[in-house]
Amino acid sequence: MRDPVDRLVRAIARRNSFALMWVQFGGAHLVLLGGMVLFRLFVAMPTSQFWLLVGVSQVLCVIDNIAGITLTRRMWRPVTAWEHGDHSPQATVAAWQALWNLPLHYFRRAPRLPLLFSYLPFIAFAVWRLHLGLRGFLILALVGTTVICCAVVVRYFLMEIVCRPVIERVAAELPDDFEQGRLAAADAAVPGGAGDQHRHRAGRRRPLQ
Repeated sequence: MRDPVDRLVRAIARRNSFALMWVQFGGAHLVLLGGMVLFRLFVAMPTSQFWLLVGVSQVLCVIDNIAGITLTRRMWRPVTAWEHGDHSPQATVAAWQALWNLPLHYFRRAPRLPLLFSYLPFIAFAVWRLHLGLRGFLILALVGTTVICCAVVVRYFLMEIVCRPVIERVAAELPDDFEQGRLAAADAAVPGGAGDQHRHRAGRRRPLQ
């Protein structure tokens, strides 16, 4: 019996495959709000200052999400074309490759500017409003960077979960020669590579004449 969460993910993916990507980006707002609540537990501040920092952080998160969704939407185009009826071998392979590589390619191509122009300025703004000084800035920057690294790992695996139901549908229609093409590429890249090993195993299984 499938996990209820898995069933929900697959049901949503069948209706709108990109909707889960929107949800995944939206989850960053909840994570950020939770971080601000924890921050208030360790740093005394008036309620007005807390909500000011929450508002500023949420606005910056919206900007970062818009950049991320825009990039992901461009990377999702082969999948959209496939879902709209183009099931030719070339389109199917392109959709499969887009989904298979999306998490890794996203983090390779994601802009680094938000780290410099939103995250660090926000830390400086919070330090200034709360009069924490240079030491406070360094501590917040270090702790915040650790949290961001954890968030990156979580986002990577969430993207894999989001892509899984769609990639299974696409993989069912991959052309028969797709795997042979991958093995040929492995042979060209590495002598004695995957293709040679595959053929060697196949040869061992061949019955004697």
